[in-house]
Amino acid sequence: MAWSLRKGTREDIPALLTLTKEFAVSLGFNEGVVKFREEDLLRDGFDTFLKFLIAEWLTEGDSNAKPEMIGYSFYYTCYAGTEGRMVYIEDIYVKKEYQRKGIGRAFMKKAAEMANDLKCCKLGWSCLDDNTEGLKFYYRLGAKMLDQLTQMEIEGREMKKLLSNPVQLSPGVGVRFGVQEDIPAVYTFMKELAVVNGDTVTVSETDLVQDGFTDPKYFYVVVAEKTVERNSGPSGHEIIGFSTYFFAYSWAGLIIYMEDLYVKEEDTENSIRTALMKKIAEFAEENNCCRIAWSHRKDNIPALKFYERLEATPQPRGRKMYLDKSAIANLLA
Repeated sequence: MAWSLRKGTREDIPALLTLTKEFAVSLGFNEGVVKFREEDLLRDGFDTFLKFLIAEWLTEGDSNAKPEMIGYSFYYTCYAGTEGRMVYIEDIYVKKEYQRKGIGRAFMKKAAEMANDLKCCKLGWSCLDDNTEGLKFYYRLGAKMLDQLTQMEIEGREMKKLLSNPVQLSPGVGVRFGVQEDIPAVYTFMKELAVVNGDTVTVSETDLVQDGFTDPKYFYVVVAEKTVERNSGPSGHEIIGFSTYFFAYSWAGLIIYMEDLYVKEEDTENSIRTALMKKIAEFAEENNCCRIAWSHRKDNIPALKFYERLEATPQPRGRKMYLDKSAIANLLA
């Protein structure tokens, strides 16, 4: 007997959906948490940012035997804030009886190859903190955990409230979708945010223009601005905040992931932050995305209180993990 990996096809979708539900149950969830349908995968899984692989098992010597689907992997390209391009693995699943045969490592290696080819800064994913075997597997590959982050999301009734409730901004303040000319200001804010979070900015202005305003797009941006009166000539506008976001995928289907949210101005009522998130929610609704997800630092109490007021839901079991460039190179060696 032997196994192999291949790209998923449209004909795989029914069996793929069955395996996804099986994976959810194996992690202690009800299969009802898998909300995407066959038609969603047919729409989102081909000629888009989303990629999926299939693992098959074939009985050697039996010419009449059909390959059995024994595992799958979803992954996609996205953006890691101040670091640049990354590949994110949404799911890796191998049926229990076929585990410990190198299939999971092969799935990871395929995603790592994509990350390496695209010159990504890292390969990321999430793992449940009670998934002991999964954590051991990832640590053997040299993975690191971002345990200072809490994952959150907003969807359904709460997202509708965000869309419908008016946001009272100060006179002369507004939000809009970003354009290429906004990148110098956005880059400056990224560096300020990095200082606050103790991070390092490795991405450049040129990278942001390339990755946000040419195809394929790795991220999108919204900005907040205010009118500035000048002593001579017409009034102008000054950017005072921004948010970056991108398409992602989950068991709920197509979603939006908010990477950064930053406002320079004093925003004691969080009205500017709310307006930025509302603009992202409008983008999500226009693109048939059912959820907005993000992560925030556990020690950022003001941010937590803000998200709680939006009735966002924390996901305490999930832990974000990643392979850096060095670990990716080791996996591919």
